[in-house]
Amino acid sequence: MMVAALVMGLQMGCTAPRAGAPASPGAVTGAARLDAPPTGDYRIQSGDRLTIRFFNNPEFSQDIRVRPDGKITLPYIDDVRVAGLTSAEVDAAITERFRKVLLRPEITIIVREFASQRVYVGGQVSKPGLIALTGQTTALQAIMSAGGFLDTARANQVLLIRKGRDNRHAGYALDLEHVLKAGQSGEDVRLQPLDVVYVPKTRIAKVNQFVDQYIRRLLPIPGSFGLSVP
Repeated sequence: MMVAALVMGLQMGCTAPRAGAPASPGAVTGAARLDAPPTGDYRIQSGDRLTIRFFNNPEFSQDIRVRPDGKITLPYIDDVRVAGLTSAEVDAAITERFRKVLLRPEITIIVREFASQRVYVGGQVSKPGLIALTGQTTALQAIMSAGGFLDTARANQVLLIRKGRDNRHAGYALDLEHVLKAGQSGEDVRLQPLDVVYVPKTRIAKVNQFVDQYIRRLLPIPGSFGLSVP
């Protein structure tokens, strides 16, 4: 019950400014092998506060918060879905819409406030629970903040679970044992709000069975999950 409550709190999130933007992977579902760690720019979420600046038309500039449905409303162009997009993608979408209204729309998008600043670390760690994101927190750093690996931890198959653009959750297997031994950071990744880092005790061979028996019980979120394991 305590774990479920902690993760429910993670999903509810909080509102506070945060320095640095975490990474975001491409969507990987099913049991496919992850050939490269997830990377990319931060993707906007519901609850984020954006500054939309019009350089040639400052009267259109405004601060706006992303609604729970993932959209924002701007004058003349109605609703725009921005959740799941990067700042550059939102910039391009809004600029294209405003070409019908303005002669030369020049727009920039700034994420002023992030909706949630926490991740959940569970499994074979000393202190499983919610971890605050500060700066560019990586998966290994989050595990260390949760007290580090237990002796029973399988550090070479740590699961990063992340919500994708289609509201499905995808899993990525990270070999953090290699990072610890060789000092290579390639398998470590920056986290983004609402990520879940799960450290298993044994190798996860049957991905779907693992999801059904464990992950769905920990995460009170509707929908299916896809996990990638080596």
